[in-house]
Amino acid sequence: MSSRWFTLDRLIALVILIIALAYINASFNIRMLPFELRQPFKPNTYPLAIGTLTAIIAFFVTVMPPAAADPTIAKSGGDTEGWREFDWLRFAIFFVLMIVYATFLRAGGFIPSTIIFLFLGSLVLGERRVWISLPIIAVLTVGLWYLVTQVLGIYMPAWPSGFAVPFGQSAQVFNAAAPLVMGA
Repeated sequence: MSSRWFTLDRLIALVILIIALAYINASFNIRMLPFELRQPFKPNTYPLAIGTLTAIIAFFVTVMPPAAADPTIAKSGGDTEGWREFDWLRFAIFFVLMIVYATFLRAGGFIPSTIIFLFLGSLVLGERRVWISLPIIAVLTVGLWYLVTQVLGIYMPAWPSGFAVPFGQSAQVFNAAAPLVMGA
């Protein structure tokens, strides 16, 4: 095997392929209750699909011929030079923003926390048209909350405790019902 076939992309894809195969193997060992055995979607269906799709993509990256004929790869220095131009500061700010969002999601309520996170995240990623992004973020956040809570029936507090919720209900009513819904 020549050295042009052994690139960093192939090595990473081979490692991901091994991890995906181990993940598929582990997903076959997920314990199921007797009634789950006859269901079309079992607890291991989604892990099997993710593992299989990942293994297929990693396999194709591993065995496809190298893209040495591509002038953009040759000009940039190959597989290992792209990380030097990566914006690490922007990545770190966005990562911290995700951690803060996950931390304050329950206490701050889904709608305000998500709107603030998506707005600040779009600013970090370079969006400067606030008058366009803010209404879109608000509509999509409220729409997602409505879909999850009203259509799917999953409990998710929209607002922090004590805030008025549209349609005349207070968040305290929702939050007081949380232990009943969550089974605590």
